[in-house]
Amino acid sequence: VVFSISAVFAVSPKHDQILGKRTITNNQLTFNNNRTAMTVCDTLKNFSATDTISLYTNPAGGYVGGQNSFGDIGKVEKYTGVAAGSSVSGVLILFGFASAANGTDTFSVKVWDGASGTPGNVLADASYTYQNATADAAQPVFSVISFTSPAIVPSSFFTGVQFEYVAGDTIAVTSSQDGSVTPATAWELWADGTTWHSFTDSQSWGLAVSNVILPIVCAPDGIENVAYDSKFAIFPTITSEKLNLIITPASDKVQITVTDLSGSVVLTKQVNTLS
Repeated sequence: VVFSISAVFAVSPKHDQILGKRTITNNQLTFNNNRTAMTVCDTLKNFSATDTISLYTNPAGGYVGGQNSFGDIGKVEKYTGVAAGSSVSGVLILFGFASAANGTDTFSVKVWDGASGTPGNVLADASYTYQNATADAAQPVFSVISFTSPAIVPSSFFTGVQFEYVAGDTIAVTSSQDGSVTPATAWELWADGTTWHSFTDSQSWGLAVSNVILPIVCAPDGIENVAYDSKFAIFPTITSEKLNLIITPASDKVQITVTDLSGSVVLTKQVNTLS
């Protein structure tokens, strides 16, 4: 999957029956680079190779995928069809914008079970600093968050960020472009701390999108056959059929080399990630 970024516009309701209608637009993003390597089991995503990754903003204040004038405190992504008993060891998140009041303030990255159809019990929780997110978003590259103890998930689960409101601290998660995901998989937690809504809800944004929040998942009998860092994810690393490659826009040009098990090169290709 190669991310390409362009500007689009949308007008949609937000908390329509409560606070009145609001409009949203998205900002154009430009991209640059950084890296931290590690090995994992698998990477899940809900968007396609043809999606345009976007950062939606609310003219009334803030971001659809982060802090905003409505006081939302959580932005998450729903995943279904996973083998029950699988483990989530970490999450890759592509922030379109972030700012930090200082070097110590943090937000939470969590995994919730989804047995009831909405986020339920918290299965894993890790902290990430706004300062690190700001550095990642400036590139932009994936923010790589690992859990001390992997979350053991049912076949449906949610993962994403939960945050507070402190002057100078901001995060905003990117998403696919409106209308490109069916069914939509982005969800949010309202300011009351208990009410969850899909982005498609008539009281929410009315957006059919997928957040760029990618869980690292290992099936109960899985093996480590995926590699990722802040710039890319490749899975599986050993395959006889399909090979999936997710590249952040921070990578200007990428040289891809595929070898067989004897080490012989079977494919070499250069990918320009900005096109």
